[in-house]
Amino acid sequence: MPHHPAAASRNGGKVLVYVVMIALSVSILLAFIVHVGTTPKQILLPTFSVSLDGFDGLQTPAPAPAISSTFNLTLHAASSGSPQSQRLCLEGGSVAVSYAGAVLAWGRVPGFCVERHEQKCVRMVALGTEVALTVYCRAEWI
Repeated sequence: MPHHPAAASRNGGKVLVYVVMIALSVSILLAFIVHVGTTPKQILLPTFSVSLDGFDGLQTPAPAPAISSTFNLTLHAASSGSPQSQRLCLEGGSVAVSYAGAVLAWGRVPGFCVERHEQKCVRMVALGTEVALTVYCRAEWI
């Protein structure tokens, strides 16, 4: 089967584009690695996590079409140990507990401050009253 020169030229152009894209990707990746490797290790961001301490109102194995639930949560906040870290204060906010894309409960996060090099635990409660569950959510529950 004869090879058409124009087809070979088009394929060669595609290969060149792929090679250039790969070269650019590798260059960007190497630049990022060099940058991360030379960034001062003392700059640490604060860390946050949430733990579930208890819950009520969740029926098993099959939930009702609407549920009322309570979730006791603890927000753990830790200021970094870096010399650049400062006192961390948050004015407050909101929290939502979800399952299979459905919000089951929500609540307020109270304002708090964490001193430099310290940790803080903030307790909060998320409540849901007669929250309607989708068919998908109920199916995933089982």
